[in-house]
Formats: sequence, C-alpha cells, structure tokens
Amino acid sequence: MQTRFLLLGAVLAIASSTVSSIAALEAPDTDLAPLDIPLVVDEAGDTMAGNLGFGAGQGIAFAAGTLTGDSRLSFGGNAVCVANVPAAGCASGSPSVVSSVVETDKVIGSGCTSLGPTVSVSAPAAGIVVVSADANVFVEHLSGADDYVRVVVGTTSSDCSSGFNTRADLSIPAFIPASGVANGLTSPLHITRTFPVSGGSSTYFLNGQMLSGASANDFYRGGSIVATYFPG
Repeated sequence: MQTRFLLLGAVLAIASSTVSSIAALEAPDTDLAPLDIPLVVDEAGDTMAGNLGFGAGQGIAFAAGTLTGDSRLSFGGNAVCVANVPAAGCASGSPSVVSSVVETDKVIGSGCTSLGPTVSVSAPAAGIVVVSADANVFVEHLSGADDYVRVVVGTTSSDCSSGFNTRADLSIPAFIPASGVANGLTSPLHITRTFPVSGGSSTYFLNGQMLSGASANDFYRGGSIVATYFPG
C-alpha cells in the first residue's frame, strides 16, 4: 500500500511540474533582454545569403567597437532604404518643406486675385507635392445681397480653378440681415491640395475670388502657404 502511495505522489509531482512548464511557456516574459547573435565570417569576401525581417520597433544595433579594422557590411545590389536618407535603389530625394507667410491686407476682387503667399518647390525626381494654405478673410455684407468668396491653391497667380474638395468657400446668404453679422464676417479658411510632379521646379499660389457681392471692403487679412515634397 505504501508503495502505491509513493507512486501516486510521484505521478502527481510530475503532472504538477508539467502544468507549471506549460503555464510558463504560455505566459511570455516581457522583461527579456535583447538577444545578441554573433555573425561570423571566416574569410574575407564570404557572404551570408538570406533575409532578416523585423517588426515595428525592432532592428539591428551594433555596439561601439563591434566593427573594427577592415570590417564592413555589404549589401550587394540591394539597397538599404531609410527615411530622409536617399540611397541607390531607393526613391531619389527626401521630403522637404517650404513655406510663405504674408500678413498684408489685400482686397479680394471679382476676378481671381493673388493674395500674396507663394512657394516654389524644386523636386529632384518624380513624386508628389502636398500644399496646405490658411487665409483669414473679411467679407462685407449688406442686407439683401449674396456674398460668396472662394480661396484656392493655384499653379499660377490667376488660377482660381479647383475641385469641390480642394477649395475653401465662405457664403453669406442674402436673407441674413447686415446687422446679423455686424455688417461683415471674418473667417479663417483652410485648403489642402496634392499635386503630382515629375521633377524640376513648380510654384504654388494662394488665390482668392469674390464670386458674388464683391466690394472694396472684402479683404484678405493674412495667411500662409506650406508645400511639402515627397519622393514617389
């Protein structure tokens, strides 16, 4: 009988150890230190074929002094593409930003009017230019008159054409009395447009136009334009 109890105790101990081991495998240790893996090359010119894949936040780090003498990393015909660092085999150029701010008041006419801010981008290769602009406008409003102002980013100083989603409009309908908006309304307007480029220089303008209700008291009162080039 005693032998049976000893055997049963041993079985239970093994089972308990097995369950503990499984639990340990299922619960990852988040405090593990980085794993150092030495890559050894016996002769000069030896290569190691294959791919190294890393998830977000992972990579290769070399401690100081690890690569000494004539040691080097060579990637043959394959490029190592790093954001903002152009390299052979990667997209030419790197993201670049130019901007312009003009705070001088300017009357917005019934024709397309250049409001002042303009930027020029020199693209080293094909890509896109994202242009964002902000304008503060004051629109005079008289009772019984429709007032409608449009602000756009154009490719010339007289370009007020733009799609519905790439322009900013402000409208004050005729049924709103002048006293309801203190004879006028000041409002900030924002526009973002994307332009494909094939390389070379391109210029962008912040333009405006009074489509209805134009008067000498409709003003642009300052704003800015920012263009960012991204290699394609």
